[in-house]
Amino acid sequence: MPGDAKAVLTAQGETAGSYSDLGPGATVQTGLKDPATVAASLFGIGRLVWRLPALLAQGAAAACADGDCTNEVTATGEAIDDTVTLYRAVRPEELNDLLRFGDYGLSPSGAGKYFALTEQGVRDFIQSPLNADVDMVLTKIEVPISFVRRFGFLFHDPGTYGAKDSVHFADDVLPYLYEIMKGLPQIILD
Repeated sequence: MPGDAKAVLTAQGETAGSYSDLGPGATVQTGLKDPATVAASLFGIGRLVWRLPALLAQGAAAACADGDCTNEVTATGEAIDDTVTLYRAVRPEELNDLLRFGDYGLSPSGAGKYFALTEQGVRDFIQSPLNADVDMVLTKIEVPISFVRRFGFLFHDPGTYGAKDSVHFADDVLPYLYEIMKGLPQIILD
């Protein structure tokens, strides 16, 4: 890792851990050695395993039960079609998967995927000294708010180059996320 990038991360209180998506020899605070990533993954997996059978049964029985699928709402009062936009920076390898399969795939490290809740948050992350030599593309997807609240781990990614308000989905949740996202991921060109 370049010395200036390491200095910025150290000044922000970051500690070293490994993350295979960054390429050989790169060390930053993420990946399975990062307690926050482990906690988010376990939390997401636990929520999914605990609630998925009931949610699927409830959704199958309740959705459009009256034969009219307009104005349906969840148990929390959200309209079923209320969505939120999630933003993600992708490297060329992940962009190829996105174009080929129509989704972001699973994390090579098994740690899930992170999305920002704002476009500016991802732009800040892309501008990080850590990503100075990385060709990244900004993408976005639309997903139901209820799914994010039930299966995502919402958190704040601090620091100058953090994505700020973000959400993490464990690998076990990602296939369901891809099934319920509205349309294909979109590439945002500058």
